[in-house]
Amino acid sequence: MVGLCCETCMDWPVLFWGILMSGGIPLLLNPAADGKLLQAILEEAGAKAIVSAGPRDGISVSLIRISDVLKDGAPGKEQWADAVALCTSG
Repeated sequence: MVGLCCETCMDWPVLFWGILMSGGIPLLLNPAADGKLLQAILEEAGAKAIVSAGPRDGISVSLIRISDVLKDGAPGKEQWADAVALCTSG
């Protein structure tokens, strides 16, 4: 499980499909949520990392910066995941 916490933008689909292609299950997170809430969701989901534009207060999982992903790409063998996790208020 990998948290994806970024505003909707042209790079969002690249990040989403990149997580899936690497074998990670994307956990779609609200970028407006505070760090305490995000950390609780990440812990409950068992996430190993979060993809975000920058550091988030209160987050203890590994941070993967969006700029690094888009700059360096994702080398390695494809290992497609077969699930997506959504967080909703309902």
